[in-house]
Amino acid sequence: MTEIKDAAIHFEAKKISLKQSKDGTIITLVIHPADTGSVSELWETWTGQRYMVAMVGLTDEERPIATKTSEAGSRAVQSAGILCRDPDFQEYIGQQIDTFIPDDESCARELCSILGIASRTEMKENEEARESFLALRDRFNRSRDEKN
Repeated sequence: MTEIKDAAIHFEAKKISLKQSKDGTIITLVIHPADTGSVSELWETWTGQRYMVAMVGLTDEERPIATKTSEAGSRAVQSAGILCRDPDFQEYIGQQIDTFIPDDESCARELCSILGIASRTEMKENEEARESFLALRDRFNRSRDEKN
């Protein structure tokens, strides 16, 4: 089976318009003349051909621009990593599942189980798990504040 990455057409483009139709959002891109060779296959496919599209904004220095969603996901993963090393959070998670949590690795496993994910890094893409974690973190912070 062909991998998506191997079958992808790569080119740089600029967004010049964005509008709506009854079928969805229409994005108009301008492709630099140096990249037109890489998109020649687009001329050979029929109108209506489906494509999977991934777009990354670029700075003038050719560096990717993070989206708000990717930044939120990265912050949640980082926060979960920090909290899982916190003995108070380990105790809090242990209370939630009525089990003693001896270390950060056990805490990470139990947190993932609570959130229904295999790895904390899934929070980068899984908005539902990320929101559940943020709510759990808020409850933990409130309970910590009440103790102090």
